[in-house]
Amino acid sequence: MSEFKFSKYNILFTENQRFFVYNTLSTAIAQLDEETYSAFLSTKISKLNTTYIDAMIKQHFIVDKEINETEEYLFFYNSYRFGRSAGVLSLTIVPTYNCNLACTYCMQGQNKTQEMISSENTSLILSFAESQIINSRKNNVPINKIHVGLYGGEPMLHKSALIQFSEGMKDIADKYNCPTHYSMTSNMTLLDDEMIALIKKFNVSVQISIDGSQENHDRRRIKKDGTGTYNTIIENIIKLNTLGLKDNLVIRINIDKDNLFDAEKVLADVHEYANDVYFGFLDSFAGLNDSFSEHCVSRESYSTIVTKKFDELSKKYGFQTPARFGKQSPCTINSINKYFIDLHLDVYKCEMLLNKPDARVGYISRDGKLIAEKGFYHQMNHNPSQFLECIECKLLPMCAGGCAGKIYVTNKRKDGMLTERNCMYTESAVVEYLKSFVQSE
Repeated sequence: MSEFKFSKYNILFTENQRFFVYNTLSTAIAQLDEETYSAFLSTKISKLNTTYIDAMIKQHFIVDKEINETEEYLFFYNSYRFGRSAGVLSLTIVPTYNCNLACTYCMQGQNKTQEMISSENTSLILSFAESQIINSRKNNVPINKIHVGLYGGEPMLHKSALIQFSEGMKDIADKYNCPTHYSMTSNMTLLDDEMIALIKKFNVSVQISIDGSQENHDRRRIKKDGTGTYNTIIENIIKLNTLGLKDNLVIRINIDKDNLFDAEKVLADVHEYANDVYFGFLDSFAGLNDSFSEHCVSRESYSTIVTKKFDELSKKYGFQTPARFGKQSPCTINSINKYFIDLHLDVYKCEMLLNKPDARVGYISRDGKLIAEKGFYHQMNHNPSQFLECIECKLLPMCAGGCAGKIYVTNKRKDGMLTERNCMYTESAVVEYLKSFVQSE
């Protein structure tokens, strides 16, 4: 038995006098008898019943003693960002940073430019998209799928750009036989016949946020004159439902300290209008929405609130609850063929970094080419192996160093360097999620 060792990524826990092990690298979970659980606690392979060895190896609970499991995860991580993700072009246009609302917690701050993208710049982004597909096929790593994102600010403020870009991307997708998915993030206050036609034609998935009950929502998701938006948003959601577009809607119920107890009321009010409704926690970002920080739920409370309240509510109203644990794939920052391009033709790798010129990775030239800057190579090479704390952490496979964009903004960096980790989980939070999972089985 000396040729094996217990995986460094095992998490042991008990629930209702039952014994479990979860492996963050393989994502396998198993119920153990008490004798086997004791063997895991002792970290002595010799105490394991030999009957279980083959199964334990298959699930990665025990591994060859010579194997470096961190390298195993990093191989998966790098294979994904330069391999599997290479076949998908994800291109999000930001036609304006302007917004018709003045939400108190806006992560982009309140000082927004009113500039709009020109038709010429939209055409240059389309030229860039086509060149990416052409080059991918020359390099024998062909792009065969496209994701088109419409973002802002409020994208519906510049309808002509959304239409031009969506039409142009469809022409490119048809030309190169690429299945295409369209998505848009909108506050849903400017819906009109043109935008309904766009959603229908391109089967656009639209994410819309609700900020608690009408009373709470209308205190923070406000127009520039201070009036609320709840009724307008609900009316437009209902309109899309009556037009047979329920499947296109994703409703995010924003959560903070002030509306925790509104959660069920809001879910009861909106659950019938979309097949995808979920809860999301609002965050504060230094220098952008500092005044909102006192309203945010502490990260330490997330796991208990989610597992004891929101997951149960979601199940009650017929929604599937997402797995709160599992192996983490790379994000857009360091994955190939993933871009956010704004009205100035500045290129970013993350929506968190938009409108922060210090964090751009390049720009689109007047001939539709990406001119990469130092930020491109720095951000593409950003990965958890840069942080000793991550390498030594058993939660590495489910965290991957956390959200680099968020920690950059939160710490008010201005140098374009992603040099900090952002822990997404604690082991105690993971155990809370796991206990909730085994209770439901």
